[in-house]
Amino acid sequence: MGEKPDHIFEEAALRFLKQCVGQRDYATKALHMEYWSSLFAGRELRSLTASEIIDGLPTHRVILGKPRNLLANGTKNKYIATIRRMLNLCDEWEWLDKVPKLGRFEEPAVRIRWEPPPRIEALINAMSLPWMKDAATVAVMTGVRESEQF
Repeated sequence: MGEKPDHIFEEAALRFLKQCVGQRDYATKALHMEYWSSLFAGRELRSLTASEIIDGLPTHRVILGKPRNLLANGTKNKYIATIRRMLNLCDEWEWLDKVPKLGRFEEPAVRIRWEPPPRIEALINAMSLPWMKDAATVAVMTGVRESEQF
């Protein structure tokens, strides 16, 4: 009688994943939905809040069933982006009255990795072929990628 039926999290997750089939990042979305489903299984979509979602974010990468490294903010943002997309689709499907507002974690603008000079020097000195030493020196001095250099 004018009331919208309640939908549970698993319904939304399944419909979301069906819509994402064939996308390049489908495996990642499926992994994220598996994680979110473990937290919100059986819950009505309307009952989800932004604070519950943010508090439910994973904190560590799990390897062989054990938490290992802390997750980077970029990874947390990807988990948030997946559930945000699902909730926005639920709004389009008229399953939700209001989508929780989910913020983003701050990420560094650029990711730069450098090896310390003594380690680079030891690596180059350990090479036996003269042309390989030259190639490694050029790569270190220019920062060029292997595919670009060769």
